[in-house]
Amino acid sequence: MNRSLEVIIGMFLSAIFIVFLFSFSNRFANEPVTKSINDLSKYIDGDTLIVTWTTDEPTNGQIDYNDGTNSYYTRDYQFSNTHRVEVNLTGLSGIIYYKITTCDLAGTCLNSPELNVTV
Repeated sequence: MNRSLEVIIGMFLSAIFIVFLFSFSNRFANEPVTKSINDLSKYIDGDTLIVTWTTDEPTNGQIDYNDGTNSYYTRDYQFSNTHRVEVNLTGLSGIIYYKITTCDLAGTCLNSPELNVTV
């Protein structure tokens, strides 16, 4: 094979490989990233604290909560823009502290400030 043709084919294949690597490494670069926890609300229904919030991109969610002695958590594994998580308060009393953590598909997580509710 002609040396010039080998060089041209090699350069062409190298260029394709570089484009492939660049597009693969930037696969998540254009993914939307959640920016905030919005419309946060809470209410108690019997022995259940119900916390709702929205996000600008699909996220999952977790609520970490404690009664000053023991720590607990509950998760919402579904990726969605709207969230409703129920926290079982059976056997708990006093001030319950909780925090929301919500993560988008790109792995960016947001935390709410520490919140509380009295039961």
